[in-house]
Amino acid sequence: MTLNESIEYFPIFDPETTVDAPGVSAAIGTTVAAIGSPDALGGSGALVIYFYSRERKGWGYVGVLSGSKIDGMQQVRGLGSSCVAVGDTLIVGARGDATTPGRVFVLSPPYGAWTYTAIPVIAELARKEPAKGDGFGASVAHCFDGANHYVAVGAPTAAPPLGKSGGGQVFIFKGLQATNAPWSSGFITSPDPAAAESDQFGASVALSMSGDGSGAWDGTLTLAVGAPGAAAGQGAVFIGRTAEKDNWSGPIQFAEALAPSFPGAAEDFKTSGFGTAVALSGGVSLAVGSPSDPNSATQTEGTGAVWTYRYQDGAWAENPAEARLFGPAAEARFGASLAFSPTAVAADGSTLEEGNVLLVGAPGAGRAYRYLNDEVAGRPGGVTYTADDEHASLVGKPSDGFGSGVALSACDFGTWSFVASPGSPKTGLEGGGFLFVHGEGGPKWMETPALIAEPPVRWGGMNPDWWKRWTPEIPRYLS
Repeated sequence: MTLNESIEYFPIFDPETTVDAPGVSAAIGTTVAAIGSPDALGGSGALVIYFYSRERKGWGYVGVLSGSKIDGMQQVRGLGSSCVAVGDTLIVGARGDATTPGRVFVLSPPYGAWTYTAIPVIAELARKEPAKGDGFGASVAHCFDGANHYVAVGAPTAAPPLGKSGGGQVFIFKGLQATNAPWSSGFITSPDPAAAESDQFGASVALSMSGDGSGAWDGTLTLAVGAPGAAAGQGAVFIGRTAEKDNWSGPIQFAEALAPSFPGAAEDFKTSGFGTAVALSGGVSLAVGSPSDPNSATQTEGTGAVWTYRYQDGAWAENPAEARLFGPAAEARFGASLAFSPTAVAADGSTLEEGNVLLVGAPGAGRAYRYLNDEVAGRPGGVTYTADDEHASLVGKPSDGFGSGVALSACDFGTWSFVASPGSPKTGLEGGGFLFVHGEGGPKWMETPALIAEPPVRWGGMNPDWWKRWTPEIPRYLS
């Protein structure tokens, strides 16, 4: 494993935050990348967008999308709390705060291409009964089955429906069009009968087509939900499937909860936050981040760990203990963020090819680690993960939070790895995204327009009339 320096740095412009440990999220697709900063602008949040030009083989700056500071239920707070990229489209969560509901937006490029100062085309995915403090959009996940897009949205502080215990809900949307009617008409809440308000069910979500364990799709969707506050703070992850292909007639069918265990360890050898991050690949490989875990092999407290699971014979099973991944040292927060490389889908949607790259963020160590999933029977998807690369910003220090957000995407050169760092207002370390490329060759970077010399582009605040303000009237092209 070698230490790699990023080949491009994307700054978070003008975050205007004095939060000691600001949040950050990262997303990268084939032609777009974004860094979310939910604590920016007094808590309104911001999203910085960049685009990739295949013609010029380079990245450029688009602009900064900011949340609104207006009062009332319609304001946007915590924009950028989560984000994922799908090709050239971004799905962005704004988790809200104690006085506002969370919101989720789908951002598409105007006229089919991102350019400098291009104003996004925006659609909103909403729940039917938004409520202040619901945390809707704190986490988002996406999958594509060859015909339809599906989006899972976590609302970890949403109140449970009548007759249910515990807090937190998850919603699934079919398609990327604006809607206030989630496809998941049944309530997706914690299946734990002892669930509590502090469980944070939905703090992390992952969504994938369901694999049958032999490289084929069984026609349903698999949903993984992290509840890092469950079991008195130890944490848990719940895995479920839709009842039937392309149709949801009732609640999702959850299997037994996954929880960490340390056989033979001392009684006081405990952990917390299992399920802080989750990632699915091919419907059969699951990674769970637990950044407060001890390294049970070396008896080192607080290194953080990533637990890996495999779907076989109709059930999820933990990979051998020796396949578990641990952080390099105490306080590394290894597993705070996770990403699998994209899953390939056959043209007819019948077969899956797993993403065989796993990226793990360790913001306490200021590192991100890239692993390759071993092959079984000539295809990706083994039970062990081999260390491949170690990423660092090489311009900051562990206190800048490098690795707080990670994302992976296929590209013309192999694989993009995108690692976000929120920076540190106290020490003057600036935040941003760091881009790494794996594969033959590499891009030739174009000069990013007005990247440093001029003030960043910011598209106003979000308010009830956002669709009037953000509808593009003239096309913009690459110069």
